[in-house]
Amino acid sequence: MSGAGFPACVSESFSQAGKPLPFNGFCPLQRGFPTCFSLSFVPSLAEAGRNPDPEKQWLAPPDYVYSRFHGKLARHWKLVEEIFHHLLRSLAALLPDFGKNLAADSKALPVLGGRPADADTGTKEYEDADGYKKILSWFGYKLHLIVDAKYELAVAFEVTKASVADSPRLMPMVRGLKEKHPELHERAESLAADKAYDAGDDKAELYDDHGITPLIPPRNMLAQKDDPIRPLDAERSDTIHVGPTGEVFCKIAPFEPNPEKAFAAMQFMGFEKKRGTLKFRCPAAAFGIECHNRAACRRPPLVRDGKYGRVVRVPLDQNRRIFLPQHFHSQGFKAAYKKRTAVERVNSRLDNVHGFEHTYLRGLDRIRLRVGLVLIIMLASARSWVLAGKEKNIRRILRRAA
Repeated sequence: MSGAGFPACVSESFSQAGKPLPFNGFCPLQRGFPTCFSLSFVPSLAEAGRNPDPEKQWLAPPDYVYSRFHGKLARHWKLVEEIFHHLLRSLAALLPDFGKNLAADSKALPVLGGRPADADTGTKEYEDADGYKKILSWFGYKLHLIVDAKYELAVAFEVTKASVADSPRLMPMVRGLKEKHPELHERAESLAADKAYDAGDDKAELYDDHGITPLIPPRNMLAQKDDPIRPLDAERSDTIHVGPTGEVFCKIAPFEPNPEKAFAAMQFMGFEKKRGTLKFRCPAAAFGIECHNRAACRRPPLVRDGKYGRVVRVPLDQNRRIFLPQHFHSQGFKAAYKKRTAVERVNSRLDNVHGFEHTYLRGLDRIRLRVGLVLIIMLASARSWVLAGKEKNIRRILRRAA
């Protein structure tokens, strides 16, 4: 590290070029703010440049200056990336709970005014609480992002073509976090993401190899089937059944044609970490429901039934996609999953504050550069607030910290 905690790789690049490392607060790679803000607010500065008052037109250079600078700086992406990781390490040292709870999502990066060869068309489907679906289509790129759910700061990101699916990019980012920031990876306890990341292999790897609890809702893959509730063990005659999203039921009325009356959800009793199982209790004993199938429930061997009711343990390995350490149909999952909205707020800032909703930049390298610079702004600003003793202002980026 050189003076002021500056990344050594950047310092060395200046030395190799025969130039001293500037410390006057205006070096775009040292402080980040002057250049990054200029690149983030190009439309506003261009508008200032068109001011009819000749004395105010100097406020903004011509558009080609920013475009040319983008191209030159994109060739030094490794240095920009090192600044991002340097700031992450610095925040990890300042904030003991930074990286504890994570949230992941992707974001559309539409390109206007042209169709670059390294871009393509992507689609995203949104569903509101009423089940209404909205499909967004755009031409350009996609940002894959993992953020800290408390501080709403990026810990990993990747920019790809718009058509690249969300789920395949999640684990490479998590593995990269483990490799480059083991201290953050060690702290991570949970990762929340929407149904686009619903993949059994990824959920298993998150928990088994990284110790991170996946808070990813399972999709209903049997919505169009006549029998969405099926036996937990297809090779065994039993009263225990499972729904398409992992809810465990007991068949309390064997001759009732209406599934809503024939099945009762079993009481979730928690996750048994040593056994790797989800524990459920008889709904009749737990909730006082009248059961007309108690004799059939006692029939299978090794089933013990009493006042406490029958206990069923479901191994996670039975279906890693729908059975999670934090059971999807538990109150704990609902409370923890709310943290996912942190990444949505970060995406909103990227659109509304930094202008990513409408950008005329073309080329994957330039888009990636601009994303990286903006995320550096957020990290650098947050670090300044923490050092100033004003952690509550950590999400503010347009005011001075001191």
